[in-house]
Amino acid sequence: MKKNLLTLGVILMAALSFTSCSDDDDDSVTIDFGTYSHGIYVACAGNWGQNNGTVGAVDYNPITSSYTFTDLYTNKNGKGVGDAQDIIFMNGHLVVASTTSSKIEILDGNGKVEKSIPMPNT
Repeated sequence: MKKNLLTLGVILMAALSFTSCSDDDDDSVTIDFGTYSHGIYVACAGNWGQNNGTVGAVDYNPITSSYTFTDLYTNKNGKGVGDAQDIIFMNGHLVVASTTSSKIEILDGNGKVEKSIPMPNT
């Protein structure tokens, strides 16, 4: 009897070891990079207390094999962002967090401020 239970246990363990989770996930997201105007967005913190941080873009030109940096925020808004610490590109918008300036700014893809959210005392 013990031998039959042991054999059944080994068969069940072998059967379970050949099963796995499905790998047919449909979570993939296709990004059409042709719709975006810049290659890499960069948060530049600037110097402490100088309000000279910015949000820029680095683009690659395959014809000249060169990189260019464009100061998007200052060009579109005429002022500095403060101390841009973090940036996220989300749903066609740039979300920029400035810690010492205590604000979050939402920009369009070209750096123009769409909304500024003050975060006092946080």
